[in-house]
Amino acid sequence: FIENLMWTEQQTLTFDVETVELNGDDTRDVIATSGYYVYALDGASGDLLWRFRANDDLWKVAVTPDLSGDETPDLAVGGQDGYMHVLDGSTGSLMWQKKLTQNYQARDEKGNPWKSVDRSVWDIVPLSVRGTQKAVVSSEDGQVRLVDLRDGSVAWAVRGLDYVDALLDRYYQRKDG
Repeated sequence: FIENLMWTEQQTLTFDVETVELNGDDTRDVIATSGYYVYALDGASGDLLWRFRANDDLWKVAVTPDLSGDETPDLAVGGQDGYMHVLDGSTGSLMWQKKLTQNYQARDEKGNPWKSVDRSVWDIVPLSVRGTQKAVVSSEDGQVRLVDLRDGSVAWAVRGLDYVDALLDRYYQRKDG
């Protein structure tokens, strides 16, 4: 968004970068989130290995153990729209995606609902729980969740942050920051 030009076709800045061996050449490759895309770049040459496009900006990328069975690590990616995407590390193809977050219903000065706001997935930390691949996922709605990396099921969710609705409404109305 450029204030005097309105919405444009520009990408946002690269938000997150990880390295992981994807193509069997014993060189760590580069995974980057930028705008609506995840890019996998050959670590030796910088050539594009693959890219994945989502419906909104992508923030966090985390390397996971091999979930697809092809002996290559896979990836979990969190988006601005509250979706978590799990991608095959070899091809970039979508294995599954799921909206994890709850939208916020912003209210105007009279207390009337006027806008439903997506809440972002902020961080993803893979871990093994009793031999099952999971991830702890934090998000803008204040929740921390334990998510199964094979299917997106949520084992538990705990509120880690409470918001003050009046301050959120003011923020979404763009008044006083």
